Amino acid sequence: MEDQSHNDTQKELISENQIENENEGRDGKSGEHKSLQDMVLQNIETEDKVGGGRDEEKPESPRIRKSSSTCNQSNQSITQINKAIPNLKKQTQIVKAEGNTFVQFMIDQPNQVTKKKRILEKIIFVVSVSTMITMAYCMMSLHWFLPYYYTASSPILIFIRIVTYWKNKWQFFLIDFCYFGNILTYVFLWAQPSNIPLFGVVFAYANGPLLWAALFFRNSLVFHSNDKMTSVYIHTIPAFISYVVHWFPSSTSTYWYTDFVTEHLALDRTDLLFLYLVLLPFTGFILHSLLYAVLVHAIIRPSKEYTNSQRFLSSKEGLFHKLLNGCGKKYEPLVYNLLNYTYCLLTLFLGVLWYLYFIAHTIFIVTMMLVIIWNGASYYIDQFGNKGASEEKK
Repeated sequence: MEDQSHNDTQKELISENQIENENEGRDGKSGEHKSLQDMVLQNIETEDKVGGGRDEEKPESPRIRKSSSTCNQSNQSITQINKAIPNLKKQTQIVKAEGNTFVQFMIDQPNQVTKKKRILEKIIFVVSVSTMITMAYCMMSLHWFLPYYYTASSPILIFIRIVTYWKNKWQFFLIDFCYFGNILTYVFLWAQPSNIPLFGVVFAYANGPLLWAALFFRNSLVFHSNDKMTSVYIHTIPAFISYVVHWFPSSTSTYWYTDFVTEHLALDRTDLLFLYLVLLPFTGFILHSLLYAVLVHAIIRPSKEYTNSQRFLSSKEGLFHKLLNGCGKKYEPLVYNLLNYTYCLLTLFLGVLWYLYFIAHTIFIVTMMLVIIWNGASYYIDQFGNKGASEEKK
């Protein structure tokens, strides 16, 4: 019984302890709940305080002030950009217009240059054809007009040639023997038109080295080219002058300030023929070649970019090219001068034949002109033929 009562007592104590523990647990949980509630209430009060303080003016921090100023500057920049956009569009349109204008100018400029060049070539063509017709008529009927025409046209053409050749670095052609022969013809016409020895030298040069040079330099009757027509003029018109003065002295002197040479050397005066038509002209040719050699090869010594007769003939396919290049560069000047002297002597001896016989002289001039016309025809046919062939292929 005692044990049972003792057990009951223990059970009661245990149950009481359990109840107390449970109450303590509940009290702990309620305490935790209370602490959470207190924290929430505190946060709410803090938010209320903050919310209430929004309406109040508080000093901004430096970082906030910097951010706000940056925003203001950005807004101002955006405003300026928006204002500048229309101007930029206008400037862009202007630049595009100017660019289009420049492109159009670059396209049109070659066309304008080509157009001007073609107009100039047409003018030269008309003048060249008119000149050839005039000279042909003068040689047949209007003998007196030819010296006047030569006197007026030579300075103009020579001046144009000097300007052109100086730009292209061809100025050493201007001291070739052909120009010396033209100057001597000019002197004869206006200084000594009645001087028999001087006329003999002029005749020999005009129908010797000058006219034959048209063959070796491949002169061509290209009517639209001022350079080619001037070359033909320089090499041929002294021969035309000598032709009308020698065979038609009276009609050539009709409107001249004095009479031209009326007495000519006959075949029986072989000594004077040789003196006036060969020896004196050849001496003058040698003196010119020596002066040329000293001036060009000893004093000036032009670089390779400058062209002269020797370099021109040695670079072109032909008899001179083969002879000059066959001896080597070392002996090229010597060979060139020897060939020049041989060429001059042969043409001067042939000049005696032209001086004595009218038919021979006429045939010679006509033949040389036919060669020049043939060269011109070859130029035109080759140029326009190639152009036509290329267009047909297209």
